[in-house]
Amino acid sequence: MAMCAFFLLASIVPVDAASDPAESGDPALSEADRAALAALEPGTASGEFAVAGQAVRLAHATVVFRRDFPGDPEKRTVVLADVAVPDEVLLDEFGLHALAREGRVHAVEVVIGPDGKPGAGHLHHRALAGVGGGGDSASLSVSGMHRFLPGATGPDELSGRLQTDGPESFLGVEYRYSALFRARPLRPPPPTHSGEAAARSGPGKAVAAFLRAVRAGDRATLRRLVRPSMVAQLDGPDGAAMAKAMRSSLPAGLKVVEVTERGDIAEVVAMKSGRDGRESIRLQAFRQDDAWKIGMGEGTEEVPPPRPPPTPEQEAAARTAPGRLVLEFADAIRGRNLARMRALSENPRRLDGLKGPLGGMMLEMLSVAFPYDLRVTRVTEEGDHALVEAESALVPEPLKIRAVRVRGKWRIADEPAREPGPR
Repeated sequence: MAMCAFFLLASIVPVDAASDPAESGDPALSEADRAALAALEPGTASGEFAVAGQAVRLAHATVVFRRDFPGDPEKRTVVLADVAVPDEVLLDEFGLHALAREGRVHAVEVVIGPDGKPGAGHLHHRALAGVGGGGDSASLSVSGMHRFLPGATGPDELSGRLQTDGPESFLGVEYRYSALFRARPLRPPPPTHSGEAAARSGPGKAVAAFLRAVRAGDRATLRRLVRPSMVAQLDGPDGAAMAKAMRSSLPAGLKVVEVTERGDIAEVVAMKSGRDGRESIRLQAFRQDDAWKIGMGEGTEEVPPPRPPPTPEQEAAARTAPGRLVLEFADAIRGRNLARMRALSENPRRLDGLKGPLGGMMLEMLSVAFPYDLRVTRVTEEGDHALVEAESALVPEPLKIRAVRVRGKWRIADEPAREPGPR
């Protein structure tokens, strides 16, 4: 997929203060729009979404209510789509990304704040695939250009017109959307257990034990607590890297605070609070042989075949200075170590966006792009430039990262003008 290391960072289109809808005097709905809105059925939309001249009709509307942390006020996210989207996908904050990547949905999702102003959002469209070297991702994070003209609003009701003010563009790709909608409300089911009761529940105890084993690096205990597919991964050639990645991504001090059970499947929320703010994670547990096991996905899972060990050529590539740089940068991403990421970058200021409100989300997306089993396969150097190629069993296509030598040290390149050729 030839993914540029910084595509995900570049895909955040910053808010232009001059275009703040609070100061732009957005007009109210026209009488014609009000009449058309009154004729819409709940859960429907009427409008168009186009990227690079490829237009789709927006016909379905949902307002999804989510909380950043247990006990927080609800946040409203409007989702306008060309096809009906399953509730479980809509409730997953990143659920639409996978469907868009597969070409199964085109959608606009925008957060509507308590003041009725639109905030951050995502565009999902097949024409976005590969934009800016973004590989197979067909999603783009955008903010600052959404306009919301409200109709009826209430605790369970949201309608109006959501649009851009005309064509916008990103890296030369033009996009626009405009739609009237009358959204149906969607909330996640209430937790089965909260607080101390969650920690004492079967899934809660399993997750707490899992977190302790991860922090201790106890792979033997981890094998007893996870599903067969994760056991196979822990036993494979990338098992040590997987255990290290889990320890980096699951900070110390997490406590189980919510458990939502659905038959033999449970979602468990653990969180921590400190001087640097709050963190939370969501893990899935599955009842198997009267015990709760930690895993991912639903239904019967298949144990993946073992991954072949690295070849001598791959091991040699990983030992080169650019190869080590990429692996160290990937470790810093998974460990949420922004200071280390900056130290390894040609242009540290390029990472300033990770400090903002979208920073946590973008780091999560970067972690997916740089998984724990990343393996350097080839390094091509020419002078002070290098192209590092890597692959993962968790990412469908190869990854390409550019590096540049700055004052004798290799750094992740900002926007190099060229790719090095073979020596």
